[in-house]
Amino acid sequence: MVALFTYASLADKGTYLEVVGRHPEAVPARLEGYRVAHLRGYAFLLEAPGSQVDGFLVRNLQPSDLWILDDYHAVAEGLYERSAIRVLVEGHEQQTIAYLAGPRMSRDLAEDHA
Repeated sequence: MVALFTYASLADKGTYLEVVGRHPEAVPARLEGYRVAHLRGYAFLLEAPGSQVDGFLVRNLQPSDLWILDDYHAVAEGLYERSAIRVLVEGHEQQTIAYLAGPRMSRDLAEDHA
């Protein structure tokens, strides 16, 4: 079963419940080599050696939840994309997924820094 690293609005269990429709079974997790950035009201992960992001690993993610989460993150519109990453959970690395900046957000970020 796939797990999800949450780091921004979905790290709030109430927000997760509102979006997905059930309480997350979540444990603390850490993503190393990234930082949280903000652009136009959205939080997203950027690679940043030496940085880390604390969040949660949701373990009770169902395959059907991915449709809901993809919609929430506007994956079809290119705002975010679902990506495989590795996080630390209780000192052990674990493969999981997270929503990273998609092509549209990456383009907007490049334009903001041009």
